[in-house]
Parts: sequence; C-alpha cells; structure tokens
Amino acid sequence: MTFLSPVFAIAYNSFQEAVRSKVFLICIFILGVLCLMAPLLPSVDTPILKLKLVLSVSTSICYIFGLIILIFTSSNLISDDISSRRIFTIFPKPVSRLSYLCGKLLGISYLAVSLMIILAIIVIFFVRFTYFTFNEDEKLEAASFFQMIETESVDKIELFQNGLPSKINRPATSFNVTFNGVSAGKILNLMTIRFLAYFRSKKDLSHDGVVYFDIKIMDQKSQKILQNMKEVKIQDGEFRTIDLPENLFSYSGKKDLKFIFSISEKSQESIGGVLVKQTDILLRKPSSSFELNVFKAFILLAAQFVLLGFICIMGSTRLSSFVAIMLALTLFIAGYYSNFFMTQVKKHERIRAQPNAKAITFLDKVGEFSDKYVSAIVYLAPDFGKYSLQNELVDGFAIKNSQIIKILMLYMIYFIGYMIVALLLFWRREFT
Repeated sequence: MTFLSPVFAIAYNSFQEAVRSKVFLICIFILGVLCLMAPLLPSVDTPILKLKLVLSVSTSICYIFGLIILIFTSSNLISDDISSRRIFTIFPKPVSRLSYLCGKLLGISYLAVSLMIILAIIVIFFVRFTYFTFNEDEKLEAASFFQMIETESVDKIELFQNGLPSKINRPATSFNVTFNGVSAGKILNLMTIRFLAYFRSKKDLSHDGVVYFDIKIMDQKSQKILQNMKEVKIQDGEFRTIDLPENLFSYSGKKDLKFIFSISEKSQESIGGVLVKQTDILLRKPSSSFELNVFKAFILLAAQFVLLGFICIMGSTRLSSFVAIMLALTLFIAGYYSNFFMTQVKKHERIRAQPNAKAITFLDKVGEFSDKYVSAIVYLAPDFGKYSLQNELVDGFAIKNSQIIKILMLYMIYFIGYMIVALLLFWRREFT
C-alpha cells in the first residue's frame, strides 16, 4: 500500500496537468473543426464508399492529433516538475523513483484512455451523421456497412489441371479450398472469392469475362457432400460474394470443410483455366457492431499513445523536452514505416553482395553504416502501422479479441524494456 498510494497520487496530478495543458485544449479544438469537415468530402460512387472515406479520414485525423497531444503533454511532465522545483517536495517524502515513474506512466494511461473514448465517440458520431444525410435508397444500400464481418481464412488450397495437380502460379480447371475448424452456431452465410481468369482460344470462341463454376462442399472427415451448387456465375477479376445455405452450418462442434470448385460444362469450351489468389478466398460471417469495432481499434491506438508517451517520459529523465519529443517521433516513424525501411536495407545489401559491384567508395561505407543504424532503430519500436488495425476497421472486418490481446502483450514487452531504461537513466540523476 505504501508503494501504490504515491503512485495513484502522482498519476492523478499528472492527468490533471495534462488536461489543463494548452496543447491539449488547442488540439481538441482543431480536431473538432477538422472532423466537422469530414462529411463535406468529395462525393464518391456509392454510399458505402462515402462512409469508408469519412471513417478513414476522421480516424486518421484523430490518430495524428492524439499522438500530438500525448507526445507534447508527456514530454513536459518531468521537466515541469523540475523547472517548478516541485520535484524537491516529492522525493523528501517516502516516494521512490520507481513509484514516481510508475505514477507518471499511469497518469499518461489515464489521459490516453480518456482521449481514446472521446476520439472514438467523435468518429462514430461523424460516420453516423454522414449516414443520416443519405436519402432512403442510399441508407438501404449503406446499411450493411455497420455490420462488421468476421472471416475464416483458407488453411489449404490445391490446384488441378484436368485432374492432375498444378502449381500455384499455373492455371487450373479445378481447385480445392480447405477451411479447418469451422465453428457451428456462427452462421457463415457468405463466401467471397476473386480470381484472375485465364483462357485460351478454342475454335475462335470469344470470352466475355464470366466463368461458371460447379461448387461442392464436403465434410473432410466423413467425405460427405454437404452441398452441391451448379453453375455459380463469377466475374473475371472481380470480388464475388456467394450466398451459402444457412443449414450448411447447422452441425454441432467444429468441422473441416472443403470447397471443390470446378469449371462447369457451360464454360469449359472457352475457358482454359483460372489463376487463383489464395488470400482472396474467405468465408465471412456477420459479427460485432460497428461501434464496438471502433472502440476495439481505439483501444490499440490508446496503447500506442501510452507507449509513445512513455518514450517521451523516458527521454525527459535525462534530456530536454524537445529532444524527448524528437526521440519519440523518430521511434514512431521507424516503427510505422519499419517494413519500408527494412525492405530498402535488404535491397542495398543485395546490391552490395553482387559479384559485379563497383569498388567500395566512402559514400558506400556511409550508406552501409546508415543501413545498420536504421536497422537498429527499427527494432527499438513495434510496427505501429501494422498493429493499429485501421485498415481492418475501414474495410469492415471484425477485430478479434485474440488480436487485441496478442498486440497488447507485444506492447507490454516494450513497456518493460522502456521502464528498465528509464529507471537506469533516472536512478542516479541529481537535482540541483
């Protein structure tokens, strides 16, 4: 109790200071003005695309201003205590430096959670407001936008050309798609598929970009055919949603389902085969509501805010507020664009490893050193772009609880590492 009491007291005071900060108030005002402009975005083809555009823009605005608020307010928490000499009244009391840092981190967490709730409500409000501006026909068309979709991913795909196994990048006249462990009780009533049709000329027959498939759905264990669908029309190169019978998933427990696609007789004369993209074949089922999905996505944004805020606190234990902000922004950019940076580093390594490479110059050595420096920085921060799940939110995919737990556990590892560094920097600092 002696450890927690000062932690909560410091956290509450830090939260109050952050909320009263001019940066916080100015950013909230600008954020509200920008979000008000979201419904005024240029018109697009369909109501659903309009809602996606509003959701994407308002989420991005909230993300940017949330980061600005957290980074600037957290960078001043320790420096303000030092400049106002408040820190000299804290440490003479029974307050350890660990309690002090934990209190600051908890205060930033309070701010991030409060900010997350406010921003999530702002995003939901403006998306719903845009929806209510539609006419009745547009509302009917856009209603499905608010029903999130959960997906079952393909576990295995097998391609066949005239009954013989075919390679993944070769055209196939039939293909099998397997979904393992499909749960009952959750009606998977849609299947989304996209492929690139490959056809060859047969007796000078033309191809209109449409392929008809016969689809058999089989229970892998019993080898029993559960459904047999004839001449399902699928457009070349476009997403196609197939309505599956609801009674298909009326079993108990879980099943391994195999979908067998074969080009029907109606298309065999003109179609030589199809090229299938594995990632574009999904089983989809209605899942959580739009509002719940927004709050799930913003939980992860709040975790990012706390992580970046604590980087500022860690930096401000020894550095100025400005340098701490630069440190947080550097790690944020390195984490957000980590895939791009690592791709460039590997590309440079392959060029240097070529046998016909030119003699190494001073600039080449500088480039090699900078690649190593970039690689080191990238590993100091998580992939913020990948783990924000903004794309999933905008595309309408339900964010799973398992995804959130996995990402939060990863962030916890970084929290522990940053806490150790902050303690080492702060432990022996003398205040004069």
